[in-house]
Amino acid sequence: MSEEKDILAAVRASAREEERFFSNAAKSERELWVARGFLNALRVPFTEAELSATPQYSDADVLFRGARFQIKEIPEPAIRRSAELKASRQRAESAICVEDLIEPVEAHDIIVSNAYILILERASTKRYPPAVKAHLDLLCYVTRTYSGLGSEAEKRQFESAGWRSISCLYGSRALVLSVTANAPSFLKC
Repeated sequence: MSEEKDILAAVRASAREEERFFSNAAKSERELWVARGFLNALRVPFTEAELSATPQYSDADVLFRGARFQIKEIPEPAIRRSAELKASRQRAESAICVEDLIEPVEAHDIIVSNAYILILERASTKRYPPAVKAHLDLLCYVTRTYSGLGSEAEKRQFESAGWRSISCLYGSRALVLSVTANAPSFLKC
């Protein structure tokens, strides 16, 4: 019985932490986490002191060795993460036994998305004028479960999006998709 209580306690703590991590209050922490994962996947040695989050309404989200990362997620379509995490936490908090944690299974159609097209949509935003994009490094992290990388022809479209560089963290892989001459040197690999 103690083992089941330990499992429930661990699941509850994990659900609370996940809800906190994906909250608006932890946005900077998530962006630093993405930048860290990207740099590790690129095998760029760094210290924590080299990474810094910027104030909320800055153009860049994370600064690193001259890079000015604007971090964008490529999530599942129509995701309602905060509602889902809240429901998951509530389910964990009210669970009496481990079986109470099991959610009903739902069937979904699987549609594989082209990650390059999704990244290009983010890169084509009108939110940032060309003069601002020219000094920003777009870093997308793909959390969409069923997505694949596109073709080289699609990849070439990134160059016309106007960003200083465009990269993505795709699972455990770091991909530099486009760089200009004035992009940070560690991105020109």
